Amino acid sequence: MNTTIPLALLLATTGCAASEGTYVAEQRATCTVENAERAGMGEAELCAALMGGFAETGGDPAMSIAVTVVSPTQLEVLVTDASGAQREPITFDVMDTEMREAIVKGFGADLARILARDAASGG
Repeated sequence: MNTTIPLALLLATTGCAASEGTYVAEQRATCTVENAERAGMGEAELCAALMGGFAETGGDPAMSIAVTVVSPTQLEVLVTDASGAQREPITFDVMDTEMREAIVKGFGADLARILARDAASGG
């Protein structure tokens, strides 16, 4: 039985690109959401906004981000780095308004800043 995996199939399933015998692995931060309906947004919309702000502010693309919508005004974010280490959950709140794309995008940017600050301070 031949167990050789064709290079094209391997590259396609691992998110890598090949060019003349070299490959480049593209890392992308991942996002999952629980209870998105509590925020009045769909999961894809919430992730797109959060990850947009995260990426635009220089967020580490090797992060895995799990969001739980606690209420229409509160998100709890759990971050796991590439090594599998998790940090304490971070809570984002809004007051006197509802969750919307611009606010969630701002939370993503804030998350990137918090993680960068913690990394710089060794925490």
